[in-house]
Amino acid sequence: MTPSRPILEQIEILRRALGAGRNIRASKLGYQNRYVPGPDARATVETLAREGLMVRGVELPNDRWVYHATEIGARAVGLDPAQVKEAMKHVRAS
Repeated sequence: MTPSRPILEQIEILRRALGAGRNIRASKLGYQNRYVPGPDARATVETLAREGLMVRGVELPNDRWVYHATEIGARAVGLDPAQVKEAMKHVRAS
């Protein structure tokens, strides 16, 4: 199944999960790979997971989960192969 084109909110969540921020150079993308959604982002993250762009990781207290970008998700936001490889080192399955 080919995922649908991510919308802007989805792209922002993927970039945050992969370490994108105002103070982070593009060359550093992939140094992390985790995202804990708040209540407002949960539905969007679950959509990303259904489309294969993120995967659910470990469970946290209060019915919260850590999510990780998949290889497809990392490539969708422009990570190069070396950055994707680095990002996948940080995935922790449940």
